[in-house]
Amino acid sequence: MLDVDSVVSNALLIPLLDDFEIIYTRIERLEVVAQLQGFKNVIFGYLFAIGTNVHRVLLELAYIYKQEIQFMLTTTQRTISDLEQHSKDNSTMIWFFLCKDSSDTEPFGVCPTVLYRGNISFTSLASAIKLVNGPKYYYLPENGSSIPCNVSNCLYLFHSKENKADVENVAESVVTTYLGVVAVILVDMDSKNLNSYLYYTKKTPSAAISFAGQNGKTFMETSFSKVSLMNFLQRYVAGSVVKQEPLIEEQEALEEFAYSINDDEVSNVVYSNRDVEYDNIVTTLTDQSFADLEQSSQLTLVIFYLPYNPVYSALLQHFLEWKQKYGSLYPHLSVACFNCFDWTDVCEKQHILHTPTLQLFGQKQGLSTSKTAINYTGALHATDIMAFLYLHHFNETVHLKEADIPSLLSGQFQSIANITSHCLLGLFSEDSEELKNFSRAAKEKRGTSLFTFLTGDAAKKFAKKNGVSIPSVMAIRWSDLLQPINYLSPPITPETVSQFAEASKVEKFGELTPEILPYIHRLGKPLSIFFWKPSDTCESAFAEVKRVSQSVKSQDIVFTWLNLASQMSDHFQIQLFETYFQAPVVPALSMVYFSEHAVYNYEDGNFSEESVLEWMEKLREKRHEMKSSYDMEYNDWKPTLRSINFLKDHPFMPLKETTTTSTPMAGNEKKESASHPHQSTDIRRQEL
Repeated sequence: MLDVDSVVSNALLIPLLDDFEIIYTRIERLEVVAQLQGFKNVIFGYLFAIGTNVHRVLLELAYIYKQEIQFMLTTTQRTISDLEQHSKDNSTMIWFFLCKDSSDTEPFGVCPTVLYRGNISFTSLASAIKLVNGPKYYYLPENGSSIPCNVSNCLYLFHSKENKADVENVAESVVTTYLGVVAVILVDMDSKNLNSYLYYTKKTPSAAISFAGQNGKTFMETSFSKVSLMNFLQRYVAGSVVKQEPLIEEQEALEEFAYSINDDEVSNVVYSNRDVEYDNIVTTLTDQSFADLEQSSQLTLVIFYLPYNPVYSALLQHFLEWKQKYGSLYPHLSVACFNCFDWTDVCEKQHILHTPTLQLFGQKQGLSTSKTAINYTGALHATDIMAFLYLHHFNETVHLKEADIPSLLSGQFQSIANITSHCLLGLFSEDSEELKNFSRAAKEKRGTSLFTFLTGDAAKKFAKKNGVSIPSVMAIRWSDLLQPINYLSPPITPETVSQFAEASKVEKFGELTPEILPYIHRLGKPLSIFFWKPSDTCESAFAEVKRVSQSVKSQDIVFTWLNLASQMSDHFQIQLFETYFQAPVVPALSMVYFSEHAVYNYEDGNFSEESVLEWMEKLREKRHEMKSSYDMEYNDWKPTLRSINFLKDHPFMPLKETTTTSTPMAGNEKKESASHPHQSTDIRRQEL
C-alpha cells in the first residue's frame, strides 16, 4: 500500500525545485543563508527522514508561503551541529532564521536564530510563519485591530507607564524563546482608550495567556518576573505542545531500512549530477575504441573510473563548468573516460590501482605507445587537468620569435592565459649551458608550465628594453597585478629553474585557493591570509594589507586573501575562516606557520600598514613566547580506504573447477574462476 505522505512529498518537490533548499553540510547552509541576509526570513527543518508527514507539511507550507519565507531542509546532524537543539527528542526540529532585518555586522551566513518549540502541524506552522514575519510584539490599544489572537496563542503582558521598560525587557526574552508559538501583546493599562474590563483588573505588571480558537484567558498567579513567566509558559504552552510523532509503520520502516535515508555525500553527488549528460562532457570509450586510441596521433587524456564514484562524479561536474566557459576556445583538447567495471582486463593491463586515474595517450610531441602512458599526478580539478593536457601539445621548450613577445606578455599567445596563470621566458645565447639547463628543467616539468625562450638578436633586444642581462629567466604571471614579472636569481641550473617554475605559480598577493595551496606549502614560508567581504571597512583594510605585501620588510611571507562572499569549491574560504576564528568577524588576518602547525590571528582592529608590519615583526622575533590562536592537527598521509573484490562472493556457476592466484594488488587470497571472463581481475571498487 502506498504511503500518502511520501507520494504527496515527492509530487510537491517538482514545482518547488527552486524554492525548497535541501542542505547537506553546515557550510552549504551558511552560503544559502548569506544570500538572504537583509532580505528574507528562513524556516529551517531537520527531519530523521524524507517522505514523512513532517516533510509533507513543510512542502505544503512552502507551496503556499514560498514568497514570504525561504524554506530549507536537512537530514544530516552535521548541518545543525552549531544550532540549539531540543534536550530530549531531537529527531525533528525546526528553526527560524531572522535574516530579513539582520545587519551588515552579522557574520557571513549567520542570522538571529530561534528554535521552534511549538506543535509541528500545518496549522501551527502556518500561524508561526505569520508571527515570524510580523512585528516582534503588538501593543494595545494601538494595534487592537491587527492582533492575531484568533489564529494564534497570545501572551498578554500588562504594564503601566512606570514599569513599561521592565515588561518590554521580559517580552524580548519571550520572543527569543517562544517565537512562532505565542504572539506577545503589551497592554498599556494606563491608556484611556483601553477597555480594561476586557483584559485585567488587578495591579501591574502581570501576564495571561489565551489559546487560539478558545475563549477566555489563563492568568499567571505568581508575582511577575522573567523566571516566573518562563515557568508559566513552560507549563501552559510547552506542556500542551505535542510534537508530530512518526506513524508506527514509518518508525518500523526507518529502523529496518535506516541506511536508505538520503543524507550521505555519495547520494548527494549522484543526485546533484543526475541530469548531466556525461557524453557531452567527455567521450566514452570501449575496449575496442581504447585500443584504437593508443595508435592515434591525437593526444587524449583518459579518465579510468568506476561508476558512482563520488570523486569521479564531482570531477565531471568540474569538467562541465570548464567546458561551458572555455570549451569553444580549445576544441582540440580531447578527454575520454573508460569504465573499469566493464573492462577490468584493460584497466589491469594499464596498472590502474585506484580510481579515478588519469593518463595521457597519443603519439604527438614525443609521446609514444612504446612508452608507458603519462600519469597525471596533480589536483583533480578541471583547470589543472586541462592545463596539463594543453601544455603537452607544445614542445618541451618553445623557441619564440620577436613577433611573439607582445602576445606572450599579454597572455594572448595561443590563448594561454585562459588555461594557465603563468609561463617562463628565458633569454639565452645560442647553445649556451644555461639554455641546456633550462631545457632539462622543461623536460622534467612538462605539463605544469610553459617554457619559452629567446636567442640571438631577439633576446638582446628584449634584454636591453627591459634592463636585464643575458642569460636570465623570468616568470610572467598574467593575473598578478602587483608583480606580473619575476626574475630568477642566478645560477641557472635545472634545479633552480624547476624550483622557480613551481614558485612562480604563487602570486604576490593573490586569492588563496585549494589548487594553489600545495605550491605555497612547498615554498616553506609563512602564509598570511586576509579574510574579507565587500564593504567599505574591508576594502580599506585590504588596501593596507596590500601595501604591507609590497614592503621590503615582508618578502619572507606569502600574502593571500579570501573573499568570504565568493563562490568557491566546497566553500573552502568559509571553512578555513571558521576554523581559525572562534568569533568570526571581518576583516580578519591570520599568519600560518606550516612547520610549527600554528596559526596566529591579528587581534588589533586597526588595519594600518604600520600596525600590521609591527605585528608581523613581533611574530618573527617572539612568536615562540606567544600563545597561538589555533593549533593545526598533524595528520599523516594514509592510503585510500581498502577495496572490495566485488566478484569474489558472487554465486557464479563455474564452467570448470579451476583456481587462480590473485595479483599482488589483491593480496594472497585465492578465488574461484567463474563463467564471467573477467572474474580473476583485481580491479575493485572502494568501500564507501
